Amino acid sequence: MGEPEAVRENDKEKQKSNDGETVMKNNSNCFVGLADGRGLSLKNLVNPVVSLGRQNLSNVNGPSFVYVKLNVGGSLYYTTISTLTKQDSMLRAMFSGRMEVLTDSDGWILIDRCGKHFNLILNYLRDGAVALPDSRQDIREILAEAKYYCLQGLIDLCQSWLDSSQSAETAVICRVPIIVTAREEKLLLQSTSKPVIKLLLNRHNNKYSYTSQSDDNLLKNLELFDKLVLRFNERVLFIKDVEAANEVCSWTFYGYGRKVAEVCCTSILYATDKKHTKVEYPEARIYEEAMNILLYEPTAKPTTMPISVDSHSLYHRCLDETEGLNDGLPPFQGQHPKIDL
Repeated sequence: MGEPEAVRENDKEKQKSNDGETVMKNNSNCFVGLADGRGLSLKNLVNPVVSLGRQNLSNVNGPSFVYVKLNVGGSLYYTTISTLTKQDSMLRAMFSGRMEVLTDSDGWILIDRCGKHFNLILNYLRDGAVALPDSRQDIREILAEAKYYCLQGLIDLCQSWLDSSQSAETAVICRVPIIVTAREEKLLLQSTSKPVIKLLLNRHNNKYSYTSQSDDNLLKNLELFDKLVLRFNERVLFIKDVEAANEVCSWTFYGYGRKVAEVCCTSILYATDKKHTKVEYPEARIYEEAMNILLYEPTAKPTTMPISVDSHSLYHRCLDETEGLNDGLPPFQGQHPKIDL
C-alpha cells in the first residue's frame, strides 16, 4: 500500500549526513561554515520578522564560532559572531539578537555605512587596539564610524591622535617677542642659550624727513627678518625692538649673551636746505652676520683653543641653508675679515 503523498514530500525535504545529523534545506543558498567543515543554514540563525521584497528584517543570534557575511556599503566582509560581539558596541547588539538586521536573498547582512574603514573596525574588535593611518582626514572618518558603532575605546584613540596632531601643528608656529625696554632685552638674553638676532625698527622717529627710498628699504629689512625667522626659528632667538628713542633701523647679533656684531641701516644725509634720514638695506652684510651667529649655537661652543674662521668661506657655505630666501644675492665686496671665537 503506497505512502500518503504528504509523507513522501516530507521525506524528500530531509537528507541524512554521514554522522547522522539532519540538515534542513530551504529555497535560499545561504549557509554558514563551521570549523569542522559542516554547514549551518542561516535559517537556524536568522528569524525573519518582516519581508521587504527580496530582503528580510531579522534577528541574528547563534554560536560565537559561526561565520556571517556582511555587506557594509557595498564592501563585503566575512567574520565570526565572536568577533562582532567581542566588545560592548552596537555590533554586539546587532548580532546577539537584541537588534534587528536587514538581510538580502543571498544571506548578506546589510549595514548602511561606508565600508572603507570597516576592516580597521574589525581589527580593533579582535585585538582591542589598532594602528591608525597618518592622515587627519582618515582619522576623522574612522572617528565618525567609531561613534556610529559606539566603540568608545576607538573613539578615545582617534581623539587622542587628533589632539596630539593639533599640538604638533601648534608647536611649529614661530613666535617673536617684541620688546620696548632695555630691561626686557636683558631678561631675554639671560633666559636663552641660543644665539640672538634683534631687529630694531622704529619708523615713528620723525626727527628728520626720510629719503625717497627709505620706506622701501625699511620694508625690505622687515621682510628679510621674517624670512630668517621662518628658516632659523628653531636655532636662533629672534627679537623685535620697536621703541628705541633715537634709532630707526639696525640689526644686532648676540652670542653667549654678549653682543657680537651690529649692522646699522640708517644715516643722516646732509642736503643743502635740511637734513634727511636715509635707511639702507645692506643685504649681504646682514646675511653674513646671520650666518656667523650660527657658530654660537650651544652645540658649536668653542674649546679653550681659539678657532680662526674665514667669514668669506662661511658666508658662501651657509648660503645653502638660506636657499630660497632671496634669489640673486649680490656678491660680498671687499676683503673678508677673520674672526676669533
